[in-house]
Amino acid sequence: MTGFSIPQREGWAYAIKRYDRTVQGRVHVEDFAQVFNVHADQEYRATSYDTIGRLIFDLFPNRFDQLAEFVRRLVVNVLIGNSDAHLKNWSVIYRDRISPQLAPAYDLVLTIHYVASDSLALNLGREKRFDRINEGHFERLANGMEAPPKFVLDIVKETVANARKAWPALVHDVGLPEEMRERLRGHWRGLATLLRIG
Repeated sequence: MTGFSIPQREGWAYAIKRYDRTVQGRVHVEDFAQVFNVHADQEYRATSYDTIGRLIFDLFPNRFDQLAEFVRRLVVNVLIGNSDAHLKNWSVIYRDRISPQLAPAYDLVLTIHYVASDSLALNLGREKRFDRINEGHFERLANGMEAPPKFVLDIVKETVANARKAWPALVHDVGLPEEMRERLRGHWRGLATLLRIG
């Protein structure tokens, strides 16, 4: 790579291949702040996850696949305690230059490690607090999109079941500091039964 250097005092670097570049050139991507024509100072307030979901379900091809992916990411953000999933951290990609689909996930951060009383960046079923999100919020999300609530709840349950199976061991195996592991375990214990891990 040209123009890429690591300072000598650094022993590690983390590089990610861009998903919006191919050998044919750039792939058009726009974040949801652009989609909703929202300025950066409003990216946490201008809309809700319910509205994003409605747009996806109304306008995206393969709407059930795209809705399922959207719900999975919402669940993951709740499970990891990520308050940074604002409008600029969700994007749409046009791989064929016409059809919108969710761009790959990015900027997934355990913000609860740094701010203990953190909450979701946007409202989900009129709620932001991680510990208050429950089945009713996902049903409200589904009803607002005019999507089958059972479909949405099945995706939620499947995502949580997969996390319950893999994450407790993974959190230990990846070498997270004990303080971070304990913060995450405490977060999981405080979630509603639907989302609780451990």
